[in-house]
Amino acid sequence: MNLREWALPIYTVLIQLATGALLIFWVIRARLYAHYSVRELDRVSRVPVTILFLTVCIASIGAHFHLSRPFFSVLAIRNFGSSWLSREITFTILLLLSMAALTGLHWFVEGRRTLKSRLGWIAILFGLATIYSMARIYMLPTQIFWNSTGEVFSDYATMLILGGVALSAILLMDLNFFYAIDPTSAKPHEGTLTRVLGPLSGVATVGLVLSLLFDIEHITNLCADCNASARTSLELLFGLYQPLFVIRIALSVLGVGWLLFRFTRTRRKGDSPRNLIGDAYLASTLVLVGEVLGRFLFYAVHVRIGI
Repeated sequence: MNLREWALPIYTVLIQLATGALLIFWVIRARLYAHYSVRELDRVSRVPVTILFLTVCIASIGAHFHLSRPFFSVLAIRNFGSSWLSREITFTILLLLSMAALTGLHWFVEGRRTLKSRLGWIAILFGLATIYSMARIYMLPTQIFWNSTGEVFSDYATMLILGGVALSAILLMDLNFFYAIDPTSAKPHEGTLTRVLGPLSGVATVGLVLSLLFDIEHITNLCADCNASARTSLELLFGLYQPLFVIRIALSVLGVGWLLFRFTRTRRKGDSPRNLIGDAYLASTLVLVGEVLGRFLFYAVHVRIGI
């Protein structure tokens, strides 16, 4: 893959990360709805929402490096009714705009809790639609390795993995900022974060298990396929690219496993979660690199049939 082609894996992974993290965070936010004042809820949400908005911005900008004429990308939305690529671009734009509005509301508008909640769920729906569209783009009869409905579910599983580990790092970073600014007001947030870190690592673990199951099913289906294209893809995956395939799985398992181990141990010992920031950064880096490698393999081992 050349530099232009690397833009697609980065875009895909970052959109999955931002959507997954926002979905998980909004579920947590809904559970905290009755326990926090409007001002406190905005304060807790402001930094995570801003970081996720910037993530979507970086993904959207990065995707343009794949295009020969990036300034004309918006014209692709004209084919929304017939093209999954047009739908992907349209939903990405809508995700970006809704995240921009959500971020602006959290920084410049006090109150309006219901509006912010609804706008967050709207942004999540646009993110889910973007991921679905990007998966459907590759479901082509001429691409045996890609043409699988399991690709949609695999992308959503990856979304949970990336969202779980990334949100853990974001919330822990935000907690440390709270302590640096006002240790007294940070204490309630520390207690809340202690309760949610376990479920966050649990979501990432569920996503990892589902991702591995979908990989096994996909490989099994390819093994049963008599098409030469399927056999060639498998030979590439378990031949030339086998080391990368093993590294990709190992990094994801190590990242999620380490996060789950450290969070569980910290909660049992009753220690402060503030000290887990390094572990969260490490886990996020391992998982992020692993998923980028996985996306690279997705493009590297496919073999076209026909014209």
